[in-house]
Amino acid sequence: MAAITNVYGFLSPNRDSFRVQARIAHRHSRPQVSLKLTPPEIGKLRNSLLKSQLLHGNFDKTARFHGMRACADSNARRMVYSRGIADASAEGVSGKVVLTRELGKNDKMMVKLRALGLETIELPLIEHTHAEDTARLPETISAGPWDWVIITSPEGAKVFIDAWEKAGKPAMRIASVGEGTSAEFADISELEIGFEPSKATGVQLAAELPMRGPGERCMYAASAKAGSDVPRGLEERGFVVERLNTYSTNAVTTVDRAVLEAASQADVVTFGSPSTVKAWIQLLGDAALGPNGPKAACIGKTSAVASEKAGLPNIFFPEQPGIDGWVNSVLDALNQR
Repeated sequence: MAAITNVYGFLSPNRDSFRVQARIAHRHSRPQVSLKLTPPEIGKLRNSLLKSQLLHGNFDKTARFHGMRACADSNARRMVYSRGIADASAEGVSGKVVLTRELGKNDKMMVKLRALGLETIELPLIEHTHAEDTARLPETISAGPWDWVIITSPEGAKVFIDAWEKAGKPAMRIASVGEGTSAEFADISELEIGFEPSKATGVQLAAELPMRGPGERCMYAASAKAGSDVPRGLEERGFVVERLNTYSTNAVTTVDRAVLEAASQADVVTFGSPSTVKAWIQLLGDAALGPNGPKAACIGKTSAVASEKAGLPNIFFPEQPGIDGWVNSVLDALNQR
C-alpha cells in the first residue's frame, strides 16, 4: 500500500492557482503527483483542510499537512519539512552540493553524500573564536557543584572540555542537545551524558531536562550568538542558570573565488547554522536569492527559519536535526529539480 511521505504546496506567482505536490512511497518507487487547482478549488481545499484540522494558518503563510510543512506566498517561496533518512531516495539522483561548515567540520556530511554518488564542494563560510567568558570558564567549573552542564553544540562541547581539563577534570553531568554533541564526550568517563532531549533543539532540552527539585544549578556554556530560549525555558521551570558565552561564530574573511563561483552554480547549498546563511548571502548578494540558485538544505528548523527570513526561495530541513536528516533534506532538494 502506498503511503504519502511528503506533501508540498505553494501558490503560483500570479496567485491564480495553488499546486499541491505529494510524494508517494511504494516499495522502491517514488512517483510524484501534482494537482493544479483553480481559485474555486483552492477555496474548497482550504475549507476542507481547516475542517479536518490538517491546515493551520493560511496559504499566504504556513500550512501543515500531516505534520509536513508547505509554505506559500506570492513569490512561490517554499519551506519543506523532510522526514528521516529512511524515507529518502537516492536512486537516480545526481548533483553538486555545497558544504559550508567551518574547516574540518564537513567530513561526515561529505562522506555520506559521496557514498550516494553526489559531488561535493567544500566552501567553509564560518570560523569559531573565543568569546567574553572563555577565559573564566575553568574557574566557573571549579565553583561547583553544578547539577547540570548544558551543551548545545559540538563546538561548545570542545571549548568546555578544554576548560574542564584546566579545572582539574571534576566529575560532572552533561545535558547534551543531541548525538552530534554527545559524541564529543564519548571517551571521557568523568563527563556523564545524563540527558538528551527527544528532539535535538535547545527549546526541547529546556522543556524536558529532569529536575529533582526547584533551585537546581545549571551552567549553560553557549555561543555568544545563541538566543535566550534555553536559559529562559530552564528558569521558568525553576532552575538557576548561569550562562557563559564561551565561543562565537564569525564569517570567514577570505574565500577562494574560483570555489565560490563553482558553489554558486551548484544544485544545493547546505546550512548548519544561521551564521552560514548570513555569510552565504553576504558573499553572493542578490544572486543567492534568485529562483535558479542552489536550493537550501538546512540541518534543522533554526537554520531553515534564518534562510526563510533572508529570502532564500527553496528551503528543505528535517524534522529531527542531525546528519542523517540533513542528508535526507539534500536528497529532497535534488529530487525537486
